[in-house]
Amino acid sequence: MSIKLNLLASVAAIALAVPGVGSAATLGLDFLPGDVGVVGTSVDTWTLGYEFNDVTATSVVGLASWNSGIVGNIEVGLWAAGNAVPLATAVVNANSPTIGTADWVYSLITPVPLTPGDTYLVGSYGETNYAFEVNPVVINPLIAYNHNAWTNGGLLYPGNASASFAEHAFYGGNVLLAPEPSTWVMMGIGFAGLGAGAIRRRRREVVAA
Repeated sequence: MSIKLNLLASVAAIALAVPGVGSAATLGLDFLPGDVGVVGTSVDTWTLGYEFNDVTATSVVGLASWNSGIVGNIEVGLWAAGNAVPLATAVVNANSPTIGTADWVYSLITPVPLTPGDTYLVGSYGETNYAFEVNPVVINPLIAYNHNAWTNGGLLYPGNASASFAEHAFYGGNVLLAPEPSTWVMMGIGFAGLGAGAIRRRRREVVAA
């Protein structure tokens, strides 16, 4: 009976993590404030962020911006590579909830499913400081970081990259990621199978005794 209850508790915990997503969400990347090499200032001029590839079944469940020197509202966008129309946008400010160590202000969005292998860009626009020459940066294993991304003139597709800062630059915007619901379901089925097998083994042991 205890095995069955533990199994149900595990599956329930997985299921409960999905609707709220905030508790299950993780940043696309993060870093320690002391690892920022240079801090610049953007005064309603630049959209700054990075380009990445989706590695596994993942959804973007929130958009974030580096929490430094923010004045007023900061707009954040998510784009598929080559498409100037954003997949999602959000607005954050200095009073938005924070996450991570850098740290980041964020807003949850309607989840945007990503396609494994496809390329995406995230960037934020508004009056704020931004970080570059950051090293090291911790990259979420759900994505592959490609390079920085930027543009000028508003919350626009950040299709430019600076080769000199190709690895750690322009933060900028960020994403909150969570596994696709189907991944949670498959994990739940896996746990259920393991639990059922354990229950059957326990019953055989009881009968044999």
